[in-house]
Amino acid sequence: MKTADKMSLARVNIPAIPSDLVGCHWTEDAIKLVNERYLRKDLNGNHIETPEGMCWRVSYHIASADKKYGASEENIIALARDFYQMMANREFFPNAPTLYNAGTGNGLQFSACFVLPIEDSMEGIFDSLKWQALVHKSGGGTGFALSNLRAKNAIVKSTRGKSSGPISFLQIFNAATESVKQGGTRRGANMAIMRVDHPDILEFITCKSVLSEKNKKIFDRIKSSIFSESGLEMLEIGLLETQVANFNISVAATNAFMKAVKDGLEYDLVDPQDGSIVKRLPARMVFDLIVKMAWRTGDPGLWFIDKTNDSPANPIPTLRKIEATNPCGEQPLFNFDVCNLGSIALSRFILKNNGRYDVNWKELERVVRLAVHFLDNVIDKNPYPLPEIMNLAHEIRRIGLGVMGWADMLAYLGIPYASQEACEMAEEVSRFINEIGHNESEELSEVRGSFPLWDKSIYNTRKPIRNCTITTIAPTGEIRILAGCCGGIEPPYGLTEIHKFENRVLVRTQPVFDRFIEVARERGFYSQVLEEEVKNRGKIGDLEGIPGDVKVVFSTAHEISPEWHVRMQASFQKNTDNGVSKTINLPNSATLEDVSKIYWMAYETECLGITVFRDGCKGQVLSVGISDDKSNNEKSPKDLVRKRPNKVIGSTIRVETPDGAIFVTINFDPEVGPSEPFEIFANVAKAGTDAAADAEALGRASSLFLRYQSTVTSVQKLMELRKQYRGIGGSRTAGFGKNKVTSLADGIGYAIDEYLKNFSLVENDSSDKNKEVLVSKGNRCPQCKQSSLIHEESCVRCTNCDYFQC
Repeated sequence: MKTADKMSLARVNIPAIPSDLVGCHWTEDAIKLVNERYLRKDLNGNHIETPEGMCWRVSYHIASADKKYGASEENIIALARDFYQMMANREFFPNAPTLYNAGTGNGLQFSACFVLPIEDSMEGIFDSLKWQALVHKSGGGTGFALSNLRAKNAIVKSTRGKSSGPISFLQIFNAATESVKQGGTRRGANMAIMRVDHPDILEFITCKSVLSEKNKKIFDRIKSSIFSESGLEMLEIGLLETQVANFNISVAATNAFMKAVKDGLEYDLVDPQDGSIVKRLPARMVFDLIVKMAWRTGDPGLWFIDKTNDSPANPIPTLRKIEATNPCGEQPLFNFDVCNLGSIALSRFILKNNGRYDVNWKELERVVRLAVHFLDNVIDKNPYPLPEIMNLAHEIRRIGLGVMGWADMLAYLGIPYASQEACEMAEEVSRFINEIGHNESEELSEVRGSFPLWDKSIYNTRKPIRNCTITTIAPTGEIRILAGCCGGIEPPYGLTEIHKFENRVLVRTQPVFDRFIEVARERGFYSQVLEEEVKNRGKIGDLEGIPGDVKVVFSTAHEISPEWHVRMQASFQKNTDNGVSKTINLPNSATLEDVSKIYWMAYETECLGITVFRDGCKGQVLSVGISDDKSNNEKSPKDLVRKRPNKVIGSTIRVETPDGAIFVTINFDPEVGPSEPFEIFANVAKAGTDAAADAEALGRASSLFLRYQSTVTSVQKLMELRKQYRGIGGSRTAGFGKNKVTSLADGIGYAIDEYLKNFSLVENDSSDKNKEVLVSKGNRCPQCKQSSLIHEESCVRCTNCDYFQC
């Protein structure tokens, strides 16, 4: 055992790691992640444990809960060894807060998912605000139901004034989230849910899609500097992303509302204070508004509240109703409810027999049973942040065992994601895990007793069971990196991920890529050229020489129709106690009708909720300074120009023009990379001439355009400059054919072409060999500034750095 682990474990009274346990042979990305976020550090920020030390710390601490049920120290060590092995072998990981906090003695809790009540009083609202901060501090996310808050402009009896309404308080909760980081690593995540029959439902639906008064002023001040409709649209979207930015929002749609939509009828809006009907609205109009806003910005989601309360997610329906979910929507919870989550990496349960792959059901059963035992123990060891949460957690003992690496498993089994066979396999796997999980919970109940409210639950006519719910398909943003597999039940976003850093391009392969190469060798179409091509492209659908049946097996997220995404979610939901986290990624070309169709399909296939994200519907995070500091509210155009960094690097391209050779230098900030071109210098060999003056003017104007802060990325700006400059000219030319240059401006456009190609920032569109498109896998990341932010499992993650947020 390493000295660091020995010292670290001794400090928290955990025995030494058994010397015969295997090490954690994880990927480079996994090691980087645990080093940055999980491993214990001393006061100087130096690591005092290794990945092995972390796994043993967590395993022993959670196993020690067995003492409560009569286990000896020897039994606990044996169980801890099994728990450790699951993590070291990347078969199972609990949610991140358990890894952060278990066994550290820091007093912080171990769960990721909470729902907190907001009572309709000033005291109740600000109590919830305090509770939110406590949960976020320890690494958890919070969900809130706004449905019980009185409507905007309702009379406040104590003062005879008027209520500011739920949305105003939502903004306060959003602002508080900005100030509290989870364990010092990231900001907390939230969910706000409002019933569709609340009087303020229209304001709620549009709260992330219509500019607030403050942002409208900013928009009006900046819009005169934007010269295109698309630029104005991107500016508006960027500003919208600052509104309630730390919340996902979902509308709680009732069965009555959905029926009214279908029948084209009106429905009632109900006063949450006295239950009186205050207004009627056309249901189809409200539904269409939800669709329009989701199409435009990805919010709100749609959550089917009645279906949820009629499902196993509510195991005590006669006692309580579920009114909200956790931040990603897959975990419906009561007020003061909590769920301990963990996920099994399905990609680790593949056996190869006689040249073909199959599921290792025996090993999967062993790990499911261990994982249920682990998660039940977490309940006993968890130092919950509030007594109300502690009490309910022990009364119902809710756990959520999920999966990740589903797409990897399908790839090894040779089953296309978008197929009926895959949906049937999803039902088989989820049924197996659910049945084994319930059986293990029943066996635990024989030794430990059932959850205290069992006799009042939906299980009271069956065998006693330890936990009120067993399974959930949750997001696996960080732990899927530890496991080295695809996230949750999502298809791969790409077979590889391309990371650009300064002048280097790093290609990181996914497990599905390794399987593809294996298939290519087996089927006889492998070549080194093909391997490199797939590494660079990340997909194979448009490549020649690959059999069609192979292409469908290795389809990526955007090559799969939205309908199959919904069918997959529904297939897992059939055998899952709680909800299923899934993002339905739509192409940018998707219509409002497409979104509506997806919503109805989700409702009719018994999904508990649905989240859609239309590719590119959100622009980059706004880089203009938006602050509560009044001094920032009156910015001049100069304030919106990025300051020049102390050091820039770049590329100089020589181009022959009718006015002589022009030397075009395009510089970028080395802290960000070539995808953020910062300035252009254009110099003609003959100094002091009119041509030299023209070249200098073009360079200055181009640089100002690049440095002016807006929601348009720098590469997009560079491409727009190229579009404007190429082809400008008169009777004189230099060069011939594709190398013909007609003016100084055309020469700068040519140099921009070369820059974009040299740094792999454009590629040929497969539908048009003469058309180049921007290489962008997603929206602009607020951390690394690359166009690499993607939506997956109802979360966002960056494919270029470690930025992740649910």
